[in-house]
Amino acid sequence: MLTNYLHERKDFPDLLRLLEQETGIFAYLIEKDYWIMHVLYGLKKMGLKFELKGGTSLSKGHQIIHRFSEDIDIHIHPPQELNVNTNPKKIKPNQIKSRKEYYDWLAENLNLMSYWGE
Repeated sequence: MLTNYLHERKDFPDLLRLLEQETGIFAYLIEKDYWIMHVLYGLKKMGLKFELKGGTSLSKGHQIIHRFSEDIDIHIHPPQELNVNTNPKKIKPNQIKSRKEYYDWLAENLNLMSYWGE
């Protein structure tokens, strides 16, 4: 059976170690970056609009730096039909409630694994 993704291969850990030797980047950081790419792919396949935030993403994207961050700053835009005001400075109870409902909606509907089996 052919595999579609590297992580499905039995030799995936070996590949990570080889990449570590070749690049000098720790294998766990390479694997983390690999999974981040899968998350971004899944978000795109779900039709969600998102943007990367933070200086590390911008600097890395423009090849100003080559370090790996421990986290990813991402803003997932709510679908328009949810009518969510995402401005954190808007603190009226109904605005806060709409953001909480969006977070709950996102937790219930975010199923990236279903997009990897295509």
